[in-house]
Amino acid sequence: MNKKRVWLLAAVLILAVLLLSHWMHRKAAPTLEQETVATSASPSHLPLPVPTALPSNPASSHQLPQGNANLVQGQEAVAAERKVFDMLFMTPINFYGKVIDEKGNPIPGANVNLSFADSMMSNDTKLNETTDAGGLFHVSGHGLGIVVMVSKKGYYHLQKSDGNFGYANIGGAVDTHPDPDNPAIFVLRKMGQAVPLIRLQKYIRIKKDGTPIELNLATGQLAAGGQDDIEVQAWTYDQGLQPNSNTPYNWRCSISVPGGGLVARTGEFDFEAPAGNYVSSDEIDMPASAGSQWRSEVSRQYFVLLADGRFARITFQMVAGGDHFFAIGSFLNPVPGDRNLEFDPDQAIKP
Repeated sequence: MNKKRVWLLAAVLILAVLLLSHWMHRKAAPTLEQETVATSASPSHLPLPVPTALPSNPASSHQLPQGNANLVQGQEAVAAERKVFDMLFMTPINFYGKVIDEKGNPIPGANVNLSFADSMMSNDTKLNETTDAGGLFHVSGHGLGIVVMVSKKGYYHLQKSDGNFGYANIGGAVDTHPDPDNPAIFVLRKMGQAVPLIRLQKYIRIKKDGTPIELNLATGQLAAGGQDDIEVQAWTYDQGLQPNSNTPYNWRCSISVPGGGLVARTGEFDFEAPAGNYVSSDEIDMPASAGSQWRSEVSRQYFVLLADGRFARITFQMVAGGDHFFAIGSFLNPVPGDRNLEFDPDQAIKP
């Protein structure tokens, strides 16, 4: 095999690996309540089956004029690439999976969306399956591999609810699961007893001199001393700096609940507000001297007790750069004293 053919084969293999890598990272955007859980795999590395010689034109290229010789070589390269990819896309796929809840119980009737990487033009074959009484499903086809995403109403979607599984032997991880007694495992988290909540998402510009802004979580309106209010203040000292200069500057902000309080929320699936230990306010302080820890934006999560005894949970983000604003995403239980803050979109109450 001459040097030109060796380089051509190497280029084809590199392109195949890049194609598989691009396909394996095509996934749906995470949901609001997505848990960060690492997936496990047991990859093996197998050699790539490639032709021992690239196809050649019967006519010897050195017997043709230079322009025609280049054309022939180009046609040979295209034919060689197509042959390699056609072979990889025809890799057989035989896949078994099982859907369980966070306690290991099988979930029947779960929805399974599958995409086979069997096309260079993103026209992948897509299938929809449903798990049986034991939470199992099975699909077959061909391609570089498959992407699997599972879901079911009444369950939270987790990172372990999805998976990428390679089948083509191109030097990367191969994870095939062809045995029904050893299926790939997908996990959904069962929802608890959700209640109707007022769902609010607001982005509000705020002055840099400490001027307070009060937000009513029940209506989404800017308020003035109402009992449902959260108060936000910010002090930002970026005067004289060029926009987007990435130069650190001093800034801080405070979030408080007049007549009520805040407590940090640390668990993604913590849906019951604490009965006590609330503080009236919390402050984010970001000095320019923070070095590598300096940020122009910070996010925090809280449980909130309002002045009238109603509970909420919020995600608060202060963005001290650019348009200088804060964002609040909140879930408010309209029943005073009810600490249940588990949300079901079908029961959402509009502000």
